[in-house]
Amino acid sequence: MRPAPILRLSLVLVCLLLLMACTRNPLGMSDAEWQALTPQQQMDAREKQAAIDIEQERLDNEQRIRMAQIAAAEREKQRRQDIAAGMIAEITPEQPLCIGGSRCGGGESRIILPLRTLASVDYIRFLADDRVGNKHDGVALIYADEQLAERVDIKKHKQWHEAFIGKVARNIIIRPETDDELRIYHIKIYGQAMDSGNVQYHIIKQQ
Repeated sequence: MRPAPILRLSLVLVCLLLLMACTRNPLGMSDAEWQALTPQQQMDAREKQAAIDIEQERLDNEQRIRMAQIAAAEREKQRRQDIAAGMIAEITPEQPLCIGGSRCGGGESRIILPLRTLASVDYIRFLADDRVGNKHDGVALIYADEQLAERVDIKKHKQWHEAFIGKVARNIIIRPETDDELRIYHIKIYGQAMDSGNVQYHIIKQQ
C-alpha cells in the first residue's frame, strides 16, 4: 500500500528541515552570530572558511598518500615473506575471477594457472568467497595438471583458503564442483620451480 499524499508531503518536509538543520555557517557560527555580522564581516568569514577547507583538503590528501605508502610497504613485506616461504607464483587479477553456476560459465568453467615450467607444487593459498547467487555451498576442485589434488569448501564471506597439492605439474587448475558461483581474488602458489616464467591465468567457460 502506498503512503497517503499527506504522509508523503510530511516526509518531504521533515527531510527539508533536516537538511536545513545540517547547513553549517562559516567558522561554526550559530545562526544568531551569523545574522549579527555585517555583509563585509560575512564575506571575510566565508574567505576564512574557504582557506580552512583548502588546508583541510591538503591535509586529507597527505594522509591518503601516507596510508597508500604504508599499504604498499605492507604488501611488499608480505611478498618478501611469501617468497621466503617458497612462493613461486602470485596472481592478483584486476577483477575477481568468477567460475561456476549460471552467472559464471557453468560447471565446465575453470581457471588454468600455467607455471611455464615443471614445478613441484607443495600447496596453494587463494582468497575467495561464495557470495554470488542464492546458493552458498560452493566447492573448488584443485588439480595439478589432470590429477585431482584437493577439494576445498569455499566460505560465503571472503577469506583465505588453502589446498595441499604435493604433486609435480605444469599447470594448476581450479574448477567448481557444484552448480554454484565462486569468486577468487588472489592466488599464491608455493613449491619449487625448475625455471622462472611469467605466470598468467585463463578462464574457460562453458559455451
